[in-house]
Amino acid sequence: MAPVRRCCASGPFGRARQIPAASGDYYGAEDEPLPARWSAPEVLQRRKYSDKSDVWAFGVTLWEVLSLAMVPYWWL
Repeated sequence: MAPVRRCCASGPFGRARQIPAASGDYYGAEDEPLPARWSAPEVLQRRKYSDKSDVWAFGVTLWEVLSLAMVPYWWL
């Protein structure tokens, strides 16, 4: 039996892209709307998506779960 590679991703799935492993980064278009409350600072500044921005989005999602569905950055 072949080994199964399992992966779990959290983020705006409407923006999902297949990124070549060599580059590791994806730059979004200027006219695309952003989910600002879940986006990492580099996404908001340069629209640069990477593994690190995925970890940020997961952290915000985890915070939502642990805070019993409080809105992240409610003061924005």
